[in-house]
Amino acid sequence: MLTLIYAIQDQISKTHAFAFINRLEYISPDFEGKAAENAVSHILDRMSSGYYNTDFGNSLDIFGMLARRSRQTIWLNPEPPTLWGVGDSDMLKYAPVCDEILQVGNPAELTAAVDRLLTHRG
Repeated sequence: MLTLIYAIQDQISKTHAFAFINRLEYISPDFEGKAAENAVSHILDRMSSGYYNTDFGNSLDIFGMLARRSRQTIWLNPEPPTLWGVGDSDMLKYAPVCDEILQVGNPAELTAAVDRLLTHRG
C-alpha cells in the first residue's frame, strides 16, 4: 500500500499522504528523494506494528481538520463496507469526512483503485 502511495504522489499533483496505525502520521516527506523501498522501510520502522491504545476521537478531529483543508480526501481501506462499525472498526465515523473511499484488500482491488484514481484525476 505504501509503495502505491509513493507512486501516486508522482502522478497526481499536490498529493499529501498520511498513514494511520495508532496515530495519524504525515508520510509525504518520507518519500522525497528516496527510492520506494527505502521510503517504505523508513515509514514501517517509524510506525511499527503491535498492540496500540488508539485515541480515535483525537485522530478523527485531526483527520476532519485535514479533510476540510484539502481539495479531496481519498481513503484506501482494506475492509469491505460490511465490516465498517464491526469489532474495532471506526470507519463509520471517518467515512462522512471522506470524499471517496476505495476498497483495496487484494491486488485486483488495488489495480482497480489505481485505474480509478489516475483515470478520473489524471
